[in-house]
Amino acid sequence: DNGDIVKSTQYFPDGNLKMEFLYKNKLLSTIKTYDNQNKILKEDHFNEGNGILKYYFLNGNVKAQGKIIANDYCDSVVLYDFDGKEITKNYFVSGLFNGNYEEIDPVFGYVTQAGNTILNNFDGKVKGISTLGIFNFEENHEFGSLEGERKFFFNDKLYSSHFFINGNRNGIS
Repeated sequence: DNGDIVKSTQYFPDGNLKMEFLYKNKLLSTIKTYDNQNKILKEDHFNEGNGILKYYFLNGNVKAQGKIIANDYCDSVVLYDFDGKEITKNYFVSGLFNGNYEEIDPVFGYVTQAGNTILNNFDGKVKGISTLGIFNFEENHEFGSLEGERKFFFNDKLYSSHFFINGNRNGIS
């Protein structure tokens, strides 16, 4: 890289600009966020890939924000609803999830998965709800590997369970 500005662009489904990311020496320098009419909604600047990275709703409210160092998330990233209310906060070390983790359904706003992470790997008990929202589940991870019993619940009653060793299903369910 010889110091040239490199641009990455995202578009809305109708072809209008959504976001432009400008990099210099492979480090983030500017993000331009557009509304659905191709007008600049927000413009954020960074110092050699360092700063506060923000994503916005079309009303201009912050959707998500977190500190970055050399293009990687560090510390925490906070997610907000359309009205600006904090939904959840996830923690990072060098761009990797580290600490309490919550995944939120973007439409309905409920927690789909929650647990502890160590450098992008679940560790300990993870609870969540299945993709279609029918079953709740509980499972145990050891540094990313599914270990022990995975339980599925329907109407708060145990529906089925499966055992795992080293991330592989084991035995009769």
